Amino acid sequence: MFQSGRTDFTRGNVTAEFAAGGLPPPSHFAGRLAQLCRGKSAPLLRLAGGRYGLSVFGQREVREYLGSISTAAQQSSAVPALTALVGKISGDAEQKFLAEAVACLDVKANRAAVVMVWLLTVDHLQRYVLRNKLADFNAAWAQRGDCHGRAVADQDDFLELRDESAFIEILRSATIITKDVRKILDEKLGFRNTCAHPNDIIVTESKVVAAIEDLVYNVIFKYPL
Repeated sequence: MFQSGRTDFTRGNVTAEFAAGGLPPPSHFAGRLAQLCRGKSAPLLRLAGGRYGLSVFGQREVREYLGSISTAAQQSSAVPALTALVGKISGDAEQKFLAEAVACLDVKANRAAVVMVWLLTVDHLQRYVLRNKLADFNAAWAQRGDCHGRAVADQDDFLELRDESAFIEILRSATIITKDVRKILDEKLGFRNTCAHPNDIIVTESKVVAAIEDLVYNVIFKYPL
């Protein structure tokens, strides 16, 4: 909006910009706008007809911000595509977590992005089991030698499993996930392990983007809460 040269706007304009970017609008938005209009160096001005405008201080901030991100935006076209996925995720907590993971790519924290999206995926699957497949999961776990009479009743109980590979094995043996989804999870678990430990492996942005899209499209979207 501001990149087009406009310096006045309504609350609806800003909400539409967030929607176009696949992001939820800020909470308590009206109060935040009012706060930004206060003070001698306020970045916003309250105009007639429910409109707001950038003060000279606000215009300076926008110019500085756009200048600081222009280089990064030219270097990576993948981040906007991933950002669009955020708005498709159900649940504010998952949306915010995925948004933070995608933001890691902006600062070249590629390994952090992988670790965060893996954690999001495991958390999502755990909650899916609790809501939809708890009996099936516990029955499959009971058939394993590492069960020792234990069962899952709440999310903390998943910590009783040896590791995440065991969690994936039980999901598959209980037919909660398909064979193809298990392959994706096994592969991405290995990638997560590589990213989570110090080593000399180069983790490229393109590989991170592919991993994020694979987990979001083929796991999180496939098993909705």
